[in-house]
Amino acid sequence: MQYQRNKRTLPRVLLTFLIGGALGGLVFAVVTTKNGLGGVWFVTVEWWVFPTLKFWLFGAAIFFVSIAASYAFAVSFGWLKAPTKLSRLLVAAALGAVLPFILDLLSKPGFSIPGFFLRPLLVALLLSAALWLLSSKWYKSLTLLVIIIYVAAPMVAGIPDLLVSEGCGLSDGVTSFLRLTLLASLSGWWLARATGT
Repeated sequence: MQYQRNKRTLPRVLLTFLIGGALGGLVFAVVTTKNGLGGVWFVTVEWWVFPTLKFWLFGAAIFFVSIAASYAFAVSFGWLKAPTKLSRLLVAAALGAVLPFILDLLSKPGFSIPGFFLRPLLVALLLSAALWLLSSKWYKSLTLLVIIIYVAAPMVAGIPDLLVSEGCGLSDGVTSFLRLTLLASLSGWWLARATGT
């Protein structure tokens, strides 16, 4: 009986988180790549462009709202189980709240090279820890997928620039969209797999 229910609800949960992540990713990509607002989200040091704390805070807020709305939607339809302890939910949210400040520190000019390697690991560790707090299950393979998604998104997003001779300049927006959409979908998969619904 449990397996049959899993076959019906897993696609629904994945679709819910995919739509939530895609909407959040689209909002984030449109707002952060809008002409004239670059100075709000990025700072230029010599010829290098670095994201500001506002960029990371906005990204975390959009991701949190996407995940929370998708999670609430899936719980309200009985596709996922709500966490049994409020403390676990609050600690998971606190991990998400700390992440933009760490990412901002690792995006500073003095930390950019170590940050390039540490950001995917920290995002994977903190997102996985938050999902573990919500689900009480840890999946090494999904943690590895978070790292792969974080690293691969800019490479995939750069493909349109390679196909157009002058480049279309969309890779930053597409990277943000891909990361938010895929990480939200992966979070839904984690939660659905852990609850067995």
